[in-house]
Formats: sequence, structure tokens, C-alpha cells
Amino acid sequence: MVNKLLKATVLAICVQALPAQIGTWMVSNRNHPELEWKTISTKQFNIHYHNGLEQTAIKSARVAEHVMPILMQQMDLDTIPKIDITLTSEDEFENGFAIRLTYQVFIWVEQNDMLLWLEKDKWLETVIAHELQHVLYFEKTKTWLPSPMDILIGNTPPWVIEGIAEYMTESWRPYRADLEHKRHVLSNPDKRSMWDPHADGFSKALYWASRFGDSTFVQVLEYRNDAGLYDFEEAFKKVTGVSSKQFVEDWRVHMNTYYYSYRSQKETYEEMGKVLTLPIKRMQSFRFYSDSTRIALLGLFNKNNRDVSLILAERDTAKENKKRKAWDKETAKIKTKKKKTKKDSLRLNKRYKEKVLWKKNEADFGRFHESMSWSPDGNKIAYSKYHYAKENQSLVYDIKTYDARIKKDKWVTSSMRARFPVWVDSTNIAFVSVNKDTSNIFIADESGNVQQLTNFEGNTQILDLNVSSNYESIVFAMSPQNGNIDIYTLNIKTKTVERVTNHEAADVRPIWHSDGTAISFTSHRNGVPNIFTINLSNGIVSQNTDSGDGIVSEQWMPNSDLLLSQASIGTADSIRLIALDPFRKAKINTFAISNHFSKWLDSGPDVSFVHTNPSDTIKISKPKPYKFLKTLRLGQVIVLPPNFGIATWIDAMNKNVFGVGAILNDQDIDNSGFLLTYMTANYGPMVTLVASRNAYMFEGASFRVYDGKNIFQYQNGLSISLDLMKNFSESLSSNHTLTVTASLYDNIIGNKITEKGDVQFRTGYGFDNLPLPESGKEAIVSFGYVWKSMRPHTWNMSVPLQGHGLSFKVDVADTSVFGDFSYSRLNLDSFINIPIKLGPINNAVYLRFNTVKQSGSPPAQDYIGLTNDTPLYINGMGDLSEFLPENYNPRGWNGFALGDQLFFSTHEYRMPLLSNVASMNLISDYAKVWRKSEEVLEVFTYGAELRISLGPITASIGRAQTNKAWAKNNTPDKYLRLVLINPF
Repeated sequence: MVNKLLKATVLAICVQALPAQIGTWMVSNRNHPELEWKTISTKQFNIHYHNGLEQTAIKSARVAEHVMPILMQQMDLDTIPKIDITLTSEDEFENGFAIRLTYQVFIWVEQNDMLLWLEKDKWLETVIAHELQHVLYFEKTKTWLPSPMDILIGNTPPWVIEGIAEYMTESWRPYRADLEHKRHVLSNPDKRSMWDPHADGFSKALYWASRFGDSTFVQVLEYRNDAGLYDFEEAFKKVTGVSSKQFVEDWRVHMNTYYYSYRSQKETYEEMGKVLTLPIKRMQSFRFYSDSTRIALLGLFNKNNRDVSLILAERDTAKENKKRKAWDKETAKIKTKKKKTKKDSLRLNKRYKEKVLWKKNEADFGRFHESMSWSPDGNKIAYSKYHYAKENQSLVYDIKTYDARIKKDKWVTSSMRARFPVWVDSTNIAFVSVNKDTSNIFIADESGNVQQLTNFEGNTQILDLNVSSNYESIVFAMSPQNGNIDIYTLNIKTKTVERVTNHEAADVRPIWHSDGTAISFTSHRNGVPNIFTINLSNGIVSQNTDSGDGIVSEQWMPNSDLLLSQASIGTADSIRLIALDPFRKAKINTFAISNHFSKWLDSGPDVSFVHTNPSDTIKISKPKPYKFLKTLRLGQVIVLPPNFGIATWIDAMNKNVFGVGAILNDQDIDNSGFLLTYMTANYGPMVTLVASRNAYMFEGASFRVYDGKNIFQYQNGLSISLDLMKNFSESLSSNHTLTVTASLYDNIIGNKITEKGDVQFRTGYGFDNLPLPESGKEAIVSFGYVWKSMRPHTWNMSVPLQGHGLSFKVDVADTSVFGDFSYSRLNLDSFINIPIKLGPINNAVYLRFNTVKQSGSPPAQDYIGLTNDTPLYINGMGDLSEFLPENYNPRGWNGFALGDQLFFSTHEYRMPLLSNVASMNLISDYAKVWRKSEEVLEVFTYGAELRISLGPITASIGRAQTNKAWAKNNTPDKYLRLVLINPF
């Protein structure tokens, strides 16, 4: 039996790897049936794309064919199977990925904001080369062992995969890797496991090449052990003579030496100007209003939040005055003392330190673009929020305004992929909108009337709008088709565009001077973001800072002629702002360090081929409708000898997944099992088909305590389910799901698996209080609806302080269709968490109301009522009632009461003791059972319990009893049980 449990556990872990065959639709869980998909082909590639991306698909085909020969040569490969590239713009998502050993690449195109880290390069060329390099890496390291089992023994750190891809296809840039190194070296110099593999992977690959030569990349990837398998740790040690652990330690010391040396030779923030801090610790961006009394902040309103808040902070002068009066009162009191202590003397000689105090209010929450703008009168803030578009449920950015006077927000744009809002007068907002590969500047009023200001064409991206003090011109950063990021101005009235800077490095974040004679901006001219100013009358550019850590321009200091800038990297101490003179001259020091510590930066190959214009003579087929059956290929395979196996087949876009699972019973072939699944994202809802027999090791099994005994149930048969998700655009955290399922099942009850693999149900144990469980056939149709609104928070698994939800499900079974049971069942469930703040302590009131009603003759184990059986709960994983049917047992009550209708409610006052680990709770349960509308039992209990949460499992020890027992001063029952935090 132990062996069976071990195999089942290993199998369950492996099954979790199967969803790694992901597609682009999984980002938003929307299938977008409105899109028409087509395919074009070249010698080496199939390009799959939807309507609107025709030209992007052709360009992608040319780029892929252009870079592939060099990438193959780098990895010493001669041939590779044809590769499928899927292009999409269904969501604004800055990413691309490759699937291991299935020769698939997925790319989200039409990116605007990646411009900052791309510098002079373009997204499409960069991401195609990067992801194709991943495909070649996977091809180079594949062995006879199928994926994903080879991953378990490959021991490959993520930095190797990402680092080699960047080394082969990209250049070292400030926002791609350099600033992340500066941040990490300063804040975590000896922590080795907190790096983004894209950042540290790049420098490790450069250091690897500098130390051992980049020919050792291929040597390491080609190495196989005696079993013919690839193990990175073993291969690296064999080729380089150094363990990977020692290499990483050497690299860490090398990076620390380089970056501390660089920092020591550059200007400090204190040398540049006055260093200030903001009233927030974790921040995305900020914007002062011109009179300094208000700040808009994007950041964490609470350190435990896992989404971002739009915070409006207003200066609290009343609190400042109160604090000053208290100081003066205390000072006057000391002065009247005839005999003063040393402490009194020190106090009298101490000057009062003015401190600005702020009242902070949360205006909105979710995910935001960093750009914000105050209206001229300071009553409204314009910002860009990420949301599900109403039109087609795509995830996009749109402009909103928030009116601080009436505390209401309003959408200004709809599905315009809009960002960088800036008020150009009291009623109109200019912003950047992305359409295909082209960004343009628009103006809209708050009623949604939109006017286009620019008519750029081709592959053009725009960043960082800033309006002049007279509201006549906009200055912005732009990368036209040539890829160079420079500063431009736009006259709002005449729509005339003029170029301001012309430098091969990126010039961004421009700010108009109040008199219109100059523009300050951030430039990467010395490899690090620093502040520069251009005189518009003569075009002379002066460097204002020479920071080693980096500094970026933000806005004018309120009520001042100083430029307010921000440190490029956030360190452990605070968010630092620097108020500096925009005409100061930087104290420039040329960086000097031993070549031994700097040569790693020059170790990369020539990657200019990635951005060389590809040939337009590459042969490309005519577009054809996408046919998923023609692109099916073997996906992942899991085999656990001697009798378990799983395999998947997927189409090129991973919108169709076929799965096969098998359990071979070598003791009794008739008890062997199989599982066949098909999932498709071709339509509006997600459609899943399942056929199974004896597949309880794979899925479909449920477990429960039943009259004090353990029983389980599984189904042989067929099912089809449709799942449709909907979001109404306001909050990413508020989602609705509709589910329809139809099944033909043979339900099998068991409480023992024999050595031959037979599932048996032994009745000798006795069931004294509940009816004997029944196996049997049924045809069942289920309709479900779930609405859940809960913001991400670290306490959600233990003591959620917010969130509410509603769940509705109807099951109908009919013997006239099939089977042995006819019945109907309604389950309506709801919950709410109400925050209660007592001083600095956050508590919560939790309420749950659940009603279940049933008619007809269901299987006996699907009873309605209350039992003594302990409920089993796993939290944070949605509704698990199909896997763990809920036993209703009021805490502090013992007995059994069965009927055909149940109302069950829970009421708790939750008091956290150790944040998300432990809590003390005042609890009460109320339940009422009816049979044929006649009351069977009414129970009301209350008590208290201590809870300990360990991930999804929360256990409680408590005492509770019925209200009648409390009235009699009885000793409450003591219990130890698992706890439900939220029902779904």
C-alpha cells in the first residue's frame, strides 16, 4: 500500500507539469473566438497569426529566416525540425516564450513600453532571436529521455537558459541588466538566490565567456554522462574544471568588485542636490501637484498587498500644527521649572525639526502604468490602468481620471491601449495610443471625444509626454522606424513635430523648462541614466549629473526652480528623490579599473545581425486558414515504470490539447485504467471532453470521511464541460465564471484497493448513522456560476481582510436519459470578509451563508444534513467540493441530522496574532435542517479557537458548544480540526 501511495504522489506531481504546454490565451483566460487565425510558411518556419497582423507575420518570417543560420552556427547545429511561431496582440503583455522540445515559439507583438530597455533596437527582431535561441538550446540539450522527465535530472539553473540566449542575441543595456546589478549589489551583496535569471544570467554568461571562452558553452551543452543523459552540474565541472557553485561565487565577488568600484568613482546623490524621501516605502511612481500640498502615488498602500494602489496624499497641516504646539507647550513647561535637569537643558537647546505629515487615501487599486498627471486646478488625476476591455475582454491599458472632490473615477478611453496621460488644459488630456506597431499622440476630453494629433506610420514607439507651462506644446521621447530614441516636440495647435536631440544613446523623460527655453531629460549617453539639459536656442547639451547608480528626471520641484529627479534603483533604505539645479555642471570622473575586472563586459559576440534588415526575397507561402489537426505533435510524456504513463499531443498554438493516461494492472488486466482528455480554446468558452475508466489515479476521484469511515468515489464514463469567464473592466480581482457540464457516469464507491488493483467496498465496517453508500450510473447536467472579488494579499490564505463572493450551482440527473438516479440539487453559497481596524491592528469579520436543497433520489452518500464527520478543507484552491465533498459539522455540536434542505452559516471575528501564520478567533455556527418542509433540527453554537496556517492547510484547536449548553454552564467541547478560510 505504501508503494501505491508513493507512486500516486509522484504521478500527481508529474501531472502538474502537463499544463506547461501553455498558449497565449492563458494570460487572460480568454479564447477570443472573434479572431481568425491564418498560417504562412517558409523553409524553416510556420508563422501563425490572427487578423490585423498580416504584415507583422511576413516581417516575422523574414526575420526568423534571417537570424536562424547564425543562431544554428553558434550552437553547432546542422538541422532542426520546422518551428512554429505564434504571433498575437490579443493582450498587452510584454513577453514571449519557447516551449521545450516541441519547437514552438509564442510572441506578443505590438509593444510600446519595451522601448526603454531595447534602446536603439526593436521588439520583434529582439524577441524572435531570443526565443529561437531557446529552441536551439533545448534541441542541443535533449536526450533519449522525454520531457518533462529530463528536466528532473538536468539540474539546469534558469540563469543558464536565459543567460546564453541574451549573450548570443542581445547587447548589454541599462534597463536590460545593468541597473538590476547595481540594485542587487547594493541591497543584497551576499544573497545569491534573489536575482532575475534574465539579469544575472546575462552577466554570468559574459563572465563565463571571459574566463573560459564561449566555445565552452557548446561543449557543456553537448556533454552526456554514461547513461546518455544531460546533467548541467556534471557537464560544467567536466568542461571548465570548476563546479558551478564555485563559479557563481567567483562571479558574485567579481560583480561586487566592479560595481562598488564604479560607484565609488561617480557623483553621489548628496553631491548633486538635496536628497528627499516620499511618504511610502514601496512605490512604482509619483507625481506632485504644483503647490506641493498633494502627491499622487502608485505603490503599496499596505505592505501585505499584492496589487498596486493609486494613493492621493494631502498635506496634513492641522496635524503638523498640533505637533508643533505640543512641542512649544512642552518647551514652555520646561522653561518654568526652577531646577532643570541635564535632559531639560538638552531639550531646550534642541531645535524643533519640521516634518511634513500626510493624509493618505486609496483612490483606486489594481495594475497601473507608471505615468500620471494632475489637472491644472489640482482636483483631478489622470492615469492609465490595466483592465479587461469591455469590447473583447483583451487585457489593455486605458486612461482614467479620478476626481478628488467627489471621490469618483471615470474611464476616458476604451480599448485604445493608452498610456502617458498629460493634461493640456482644464478639460482635455493628451496620451499615447498603440495601434499595431505604431504609436501616436491623441487628445480626449472626459466624455471620451478623441482627436488624433500625430500621424506617425511604421514601427514607431512613443514615451514620456510632458506639456509646456503655457500648454501650447508637448515634448516626448520617440523611436521612429530607425530605432533611435530621441526627444521631439509637438505644437498642439499646428500639430508640427520637431526633433530636439540626435544621439545614438537613448534620450527619454523630457521636461519643459518653465520659460520654454530649455528641456531637461534623461540620457544613457555614458551607459547609465543621467540628467542632461539642452538649450533650445543653440542646441548645446550639458550634462547635469554623473551618477554611478543612475538618476532619472521626474518633474519640477513644487514652488521651486529645482528639477526633481529620482534614483534609478530602489535600495533597502528608502525611495530617494534629488532636487537639483538643472544648470549645474556634472563633476565627471572617467571610470578606471583593472582590465581583469571589466573585460567581461566586452566578451560578447557581435549581435548586430539580429537587427540587420532581412532579405525580402525569402520565399513565403500564401496565407492559409489555420488547421490545428495538421499541426499536432507529441508534447510531454511521463512514464513511471512499470505501469503508469501519461502523454499529451498539442497543436502549434496550444489551443488544442489531447491527453492520454494509462494504468496497467498486471495482476488483472480487466482492472487496468485509462483517461482520455481533449481541451480546446477555439471557441468562446473553454471546452473539455473527458473519457475515463478506472482512472482514479489521474482525476475524477473524491474522498471523504463518512460516518467515521474513509470512503472514496470515482467515475467511469464521459463528460463535457464549458467554462466561460467574464470581467466587467473595473477590477482584475473581480471575476465571474459560468460553467455547464454534462456527464454520463458509472459512480464506483470503494474503501479498499486490493493488491490486484481491485477497488472494493467492504460493508463489514458498519454504517450506523448514515445510509449505505451506493454505486450506480447517472446522467447529470450541472449549471454553475461563481463571482469572486478579492484583492491579492499575503493574508488571503489565513486571515483575509477583504473580499466577497457568490456561488450558485444546480445539478439535475434523470434516469429517463441514463442511469439509476433521478434528482435535482441546488447549492447557493456566499461569503464576505469585513475589515475591522482597531488602532494599528487589522481584524476581520467573516460571514458565510450556504443553503443546499435536494429533491428526488440521489446516491445515498450525497445526503443533505449535519454529521459528526470531521470536514476536510484545503484553502486557496477554489471550490474543491468535487474532490473533497464538504461535511457540515457545527463546531461544538455532536450528532446526525439528515433531510432534503440545509441552511448553514458561519460567523467569525478573526484576530491575527502572527500576521498570516496564527490567529485567535471568536466563532459561531448556525445550521437548520428540513425534510419535506418540516424542521428536523436547528443548531446554534459558539466558542473560540486558535488557528495555525501552513500554506493551504489551516488547523484549529478550540472549544465550543451550543447556546443551550452555554446557558447551563456546561464545559465546552474541545476539538482539533481543519478550518475553511473562504469557501471558494
